[in-house]
Amino acid sequence: MRPGRHCVRSVLSELLILLTLSATPADAVAAALADLQQVPAERRQQTRWVTLYNIAPASRPTVAAAVSYALNSVSRARNIARPTPVGSGDLLRIDLADYADVKTQAGYQEVFQAWEKLADADPYFHLQTQVIDPTNGKLRTVTVRGGWTGLSNAESLSAATASAGPVLRADWFVCATLAPPFYYAWLGVPAKEADFLGAVGADLPTINKLAADSAANLFHSDVTGKPRRVIYRPIPHGGLWITKDSLKDSADANPIRVPVDFQDVKLKFDATEVFYTLANGMWGTAIFDGKGNRLNAVDPKVATDTTAPSGHQELVPFISCIRCHERQGRAGLQPFVDDQTQLPLPRSAYTQVERRIAELYNTPRLSKEMGRDRQDYADAVMLAVGLDTKQAAECVAAVFDFHAYGQVSLSTAAGEVGLDAKEFGRRIDGNPDPALLALKAGRRVTRKTWESSFQEAALLGAGK
Repeated sequence: MRPGRHCVRSVLSELLILLTLSATPADAVAAALADLQQVPAERRQQTRWVTLYNIAPASRPTVAAAVSYALNSVSRARNIARPTPVGSGDLLRIDLADYADVKTQAGYQEVFQAWEKLADADPYFHLQTQVIDPTNGKLRTVTVRGGWTGLSNAESLSAATASAGPVLRADWFVCATLAPPFYYAWLGVPAKEADFLGAVGADLPTINKLAADSAANLFHSDVTGKPRRVIYRPIPHGGLWITKDSLKDSADANPIRVPVDFQDVKLKFDATEVFYTLANGMWGTAIFDGKGNRLNAVDPKVATDTTAPSGHQELVPFISCIRCHERQGRAGLQPFVDDQTQLPLPRSAYTQVERRIAELYNTPRLSKEMGRDRQDYADAVMLAVGLDTKQAAECVAAVFDFHAYGQVSLSTAAGEVGLDAKEFGRRIDGNPDPALLALKAGRRVTRKTWESSFQEAALLGAGK
């Protein structure tokens, strides 16, 4: 089952509602433990689950599609893999090896470590508490299983899977996976741009020697509002698309005035935004500053995510990149016109400069490369979620926005801990938690506020 073509944000805002009375995290853990018996013993330690227990049945195909899209967008494997629906579809089983680089032990383990980092931050099945470190007598924060998850089952499941958190919530998983810092951890994006280029197979000396790159210069970018350079470089699995952006619209930061670096004349820039083809054909993204340091977000003076809800327009990989670049259904790469080739070839005292400009700014060649990478991505998305790229991006953005920016009411909160609103309100009486008191008073709270109180609320519901 898959979401239909009506998978757009306006419709999803109505569909992504909680049941009046949901199952609980304990129910999800119990269901995962039962499903584990269907998994061969040798694969149990690489098996994980995401649960849709809090999602209305009509919306589960949409959220399941977003989960598959997210997993394949952080995959290090060559093939596309979909998670396996369990039972009535309120659980998705994940084999982490499907998304790992199994050629090296380190590449294999890093994917498992990325999952465990998510488990450490998860507020729905775990709690963070402080303990005294016996080695130095200092307090340190540790993550433990929540007492509302059915501790006996949770301990059995963790022991069998060798994971501190083998079950996570699907909408939370999508939201956490597709933004830093977890996004970078999944893909293993290095902290330095030079190391990143090596990791994705961008051999710059060879590319430069063979003049295998292409570029375009823009007088005005619709994203930054300033001049921009777009660079294409071939990598083993497709293309590496890089933008060079600046804080100021100055002469030395204008790529048309500095079409190629030569001797002491170099283009000045403050941010590098990257799209690159993953081994499975999906897009990967990254952001670096002008010195080659990895960033979690673009400086808002350079660019913002104008497609995000008001007040949340910080441009971050991956979610901002794919949401913005899919505005016109262009398979991840927005169209642009190279202004450099609209001008006469600049004259130079150096033959090599003129030749370099002529071979670098070649619109037909650049268009062919863009077309190939778009098609590879479109094919990969269809395999991953059964939708075209625009529909898939809308589904993912809707699930992300629902969880990241949605507000929680008393009935929503009650459903997430397995109670009806009336009973949940009764149990809140006398509880000092301000978020719970606000819910009882009929106020809505942000999702982050609710998550900070979820442990308290789940314990109220655990004794039902």
